[in-house]
Amino acid sequence: MSHLLPGLVLNVGLLVALAGTSDLYLQRASAASAGGGIDMQGLGSTIGAPAAFFLIMVVLFIVVYYLQSVGYAAATYSVTRRAGGVPVTVGEALSYGLRRSPGLFGWTILFGLGIGLGFLACVLPGIYLFIAWAMFGPVLLFEGGNPLARSFRIFNGNRGQVLGRLAMTYLLVVAGGLVTSAVQFTLQAIGGGGIMSTQALPLAFGLASAVITLVLSVPIAIFQFGGVLLTYTEQRGIDGVDTRQLVAELG
Repeated sequence: MSHLLPGLVLNVGLLVALAGTSDLYLQRASAASAGGGIDMQGLGSTIGAPAAFFLIMVVLFIVVYYLQSVGYAAATYSVTRRAGGVPVTVGEALSYGLRRSPGLFGWTILFGLGIGLGFLACVLPGIYLFIAWAMFGPVLLFEGGNPLARSFRIFNGNRGQVLGRLAMTYLLVVAGGLVTSAVQFTLQAIGGGGIMSTQALPLAFGLASAVITLVLSVPIAIFQFGGVLLTYTEQRGIDGVDTRQLVAELG
């Protein structure tokens, strides 16, 4: 649910924002064309529409990724305690997620910025950092400190095994993503444009395709979460850390 609900909020918000701003943009552009001149007030509104959409998009992304940080921390807490035979309630897991989410969200931003800069540097550095930093989430929750540096050290300490597990995980995630993208594209084509149209029926198809693809993406997200966490805990196990100690580290 921590993946599905934030994703649904993001997609619905983008659909509504894009529909509203595109209507305003087209109306102003049509008025300017029909009038044969440039309406400065209309021009300002036309330019403001994309700016408003961009602002809404940024706000939605921040809210969604923060909520997903809450869910990620809560899921890690719940899975680890259950693996150690310690009972845990949904309320306890969410309380832990809310407590740890600010730090996790901040490091997620740094992770994204680092990967982005790596891709700008001829792509390969970005791919390398993406794999080497992939375990920063569990590292932060269990060990604290600088999770990017620690994940990097774990990766390079046993590169073959870690790379093999993470590569298999992300290849299956990419394959699943391609399937859900194909489903979304098909539904939007049937609907006649999806989110790029403000007509009622295509907009409904756009919303329906967003919901369906989000539902399909849930098992992919669960698989990715489990793959990364398992890779991390396996490496800790090599160092002699057992499940009981991992439970204690979460607090």
